[in-house]
Amino acid sequence: MAQQKLTIIDDSGARANRVLDILTPKNGTAAPTTDADFLGQIYVKTDSGKVYVSVAVGTGASDWAILN
Repeated sequence: MAQQKLTIIDDSGARANRVLDILTPKNGTAAPTTDADFLGQIYVKTDSGKVYVSVAVGTGASDWAILN
């Protein structure tokens, strides 16, 4: 039986970047109109301070509910 060599690729940097992407809110000067990436995603409207949270994914502006 031939031995197989196992190569481990350290992707902890890629995983850390993905976590940072998730934790960083989307933002803009208008209300969100694009699809959310995941449920619970945060969007901050920077000119007014209004905060939105995604309650759906894939329905554009309907993905978002205003919190304040």
